[in-house]
Amino acid sequence: MELINLLSSAAVSEKSGGAPTESANAQKIVTVTPVSSSSTYRYTAHDHPTLHALEQTAASSGSPKAGDRFLPGTLNMTRTQALQQCFTDPQYYSEHFDRNNFCTLSHQHKLMYLHIPKSGSSTSRDVVNTKLAGVDNQHCLTKTPQWKEYNKVSIVREPTNRFGASYDEMFARTLSHKHVIPAQFRAFSEGLADYKSYEAIFGTREVTDRFELWAALWDGRRVFDNHIRLQVPVLSSQDSGLAHPLAYVGYISEMKAAWEAIGKLVGKEIDEKDVIRGRSFPRRFNETLVSAKTWRKICQHVAQDYCCLNFPLPAPCLEVGIPDAERTYCKWTQRPELAAQNDRASDLFIEAVRPV
Repeated sequence: MELINLLSSAAVSEKSGGAPTESANAQKIVTVTPVSSSSTYRYTAHDHPTLHALEQTAASSGSPKAGDRFLPGTLNMTRTQALQQCFTDPQYYSEHFDRNNFCTLSHQHKLMYLHIPKSGSSTSRDVVNTKLAGVDNQHCLTKTPQWKEYNKVSIVREPTNRFGASYDEMFARTLSHKHVIPAQFRAFSEGLADYKSYEAIFGTREVTDRFELWAALWDGRRVFDNHIRLQVPVLSSQDSGLAHPLAYVGYISEMKAAWEAIGKLVGKEIDEKDVIRGRSFPRRFNETLVSAKTWRKICQHVAQDYCCLNFPLPAPCLEVGIPDAERTYCKWTQRPELAAQNDRASDLFIEAVRPV
């Protein structure tokens, strides 16, 4: 069955994938026609991957069907809405869930900010601590029942962009602790004795080759460093596979606007000058040398984040003519028992289609 009819404004060569970006000047997707004709989906062209285009909500006059497949970023939902309709398989993604639930709390404003590594957590933590009298805590979603009534918020990042940042962090942290890396994945860091030897080759073809090797070797499931967890499982319950009830999910590239919105949620003005610039490091590998095929592999690794946070795919993952097995899809699945147990109005949930 022909599931999509996709027209790109420009082709991306196999040699150079074109680095995913969080810039508003990224490639425009001209037409996306999902399998369902329901207005649950977007049909108009949208800029990839700007926050404003994604967060415009329109009323849906139709309903999706169980088994429908669709492209990430085509749901007529905000990021927050898509996340609340998401199911993350507790067994398949078991190592991605974080039972520590690290958060920063504002008891005064009844706010719980849930941390996601490499998604603006240092900046966000500073805002809560300095502007909202925040305190850091662990086990935030299980330890103290009265916190369950707090407004829960988080900040997320474009998934492929975050994959690169998470890799850089993981690589640096495991260089002197290679024993924590499962043997089947370890080849990407072999031959480097310490961080100094790694630093000496920043930006070279060798570093890019190591990144591509990591993307090829990783199974997308084993988590041996906190930074490589997917974002959606961190925001979800491992008991049910459903997202925690978040009041707002912001976007790292619109950090100041996100915290202004969160301030309004709790009745506290947060000015853009209160949002400091977080830690920023240049990418260790050269993104322009990464092949389109590797970017497509990465899109599949982080598909659950793309689908459940309603991010559109980057250009290399949307090329015309690529094999269907290399594409990234989302799907609707029907889970009536899960819906009944969790008092959900709909028994349809969003999931990523796992590569075969």
